[in-house]
Amino acid sequence: MNDVNAIGQADVGFAMGTGKTMARDAASMIMATDEFFSLARAIMWGRNIYTNVRRFVQFQFTCNISTLVTVFMGYCFLFESPLNAIQLLWINLLMDTLAALALATTPPFTNIMQEGPVRSSD
Repeated sequence: MNDVNAIGQADVGFAMGTGKTMARDAASMIMATDEFFSLARAIMWGRNIYTNVRRFVQFQFTCNISTLVTVFMGYCFLFESPLNAIQLLWINLLMDTLAALALATTPPFTNIMQEGPVRSSD
């Protein structure tokens, strides 16, 4: 784990608490304990955060597309928007806040460690 060259080239490098000073300087994250369980737990929560961010983006995309379709259909059939600017702002404010709170408090699923790592290009 405490290989300076590998840590320097990795996207995210981990070093354990009692590792060499050079490895600790090159690492992106330094684990305070030398337990493997701590490393596995950090990876689990990192994957959980990534999954929650993906869900949040998907939720926002869906909400914004549905709002856009509603406004577009209103202009096509009613020749005006069914929602005014203040209503659109309130919808965005509520959806952003509630979705962020719901997804931020979601604990990791039990099978999250069974999934493979995510590519850096994803």
